[in-house]
Amino acid sequence: MIIKPLVPHLPNLKIEIQSRFIGPRYQPTKRELEQLPYSLEASYNAVRTLIADANRIADEYRKWGKKVKPRSIIIPGRPCEELAFMIDNFLDAARRTQNALRPYLSKSLGISIPKSMKRLIDKIENKSIKIPKEIEVHLVAYWKNHGLILKQYRDAAQHHCVVSSDVILKFDGNEAFLYLSLVNNPEEVSIKGPSEVRWESPFVHAIPFVIKSFFALLEVIHNVTLILLSMSATEKKKVQQTEFSPKGVENPLEVFEIPSTEWFENEIYRCRKARLLSTFRRPTTKYLTGYIFPHDQITHIM
Repeated sequence: MIIKPLVPHLPNLKIEIQSRFIGPRYQPTKRELEQLPYSLEASYNAVRTLIADANRIADEYRKWGKKVKPRSIIIPGRPCEELAFMIDNFLDAARRTQNALRPYLSKSLGISIPKSMKRLIDKIENKSIKIPKEIEVHLVAYWKNHGLILKQYRDAAQHHCVVSSDVILKFDGNEAFLYLSLVNNPEEVSIKGPSEVRWESPFVHAIPFVIKSFFALLEVIHNVTLILLSMSATEKKKVQQTEFSPKGVENPLEVFEIPSTEWFENEIYRCRKARLLSTFRRPTTKYLTGYIFPHDQITHIM
């Protein structure tokens, strides 16, 4: 499991919680707790596959990029769909990961927690539920900056429309740049339906959005579960209090350089090497910053 070294304390928290539920409640508790590491791993797999597929498609069309002038081409059906599939997979797995934090909170704190993270945040904000302040801070900040929009994209994709655009590749020398956007108003689409879909500026570039959303999700899972473990009687003296130290990333523009799977794996390895992630920072902006190119300089491949 790739994610286990990134949240190294999660198995200990899982075992500590399970130990309280001996007898007929043990297996149901175990199954509930399995959701979080499983869905987080699924989120990672979706990101890695999306990056790998984008690079594979760029390699397949690089020869066309050398032949056409200007060197921008719109990618036809199936390759475009393969990227859309992975975006949808990530949205589903990441939303599932958000909600899979619930049993850890509920069973650690001994209180009833809503099954949806959205409902939990609503209760926190209207002060109808009381949880430790240090946990509340992480959850509310995550939801405000990353979690809510991820939910809105997932709801729009689940109920209304394909949220990713057509794919355009631009080649500059041997470097490949990609236009693959998400609808820029997921809240309206998730509420009012596909008639509200907008693609125009400000563009929301799909792969940078997915990468940033994954690391933000990993961050909140890491920090909240670490606090929960530190609160347990058996682990209070064993847990080193370390947190992610996120650094901001810039908003992308029109297109973005396709990251390599090696880059993504290096970011993951750097987190693993840090062990408890005390030196963690958000990924470099190299692959998360956009570049403008004229939209009329496009070649269609039929």
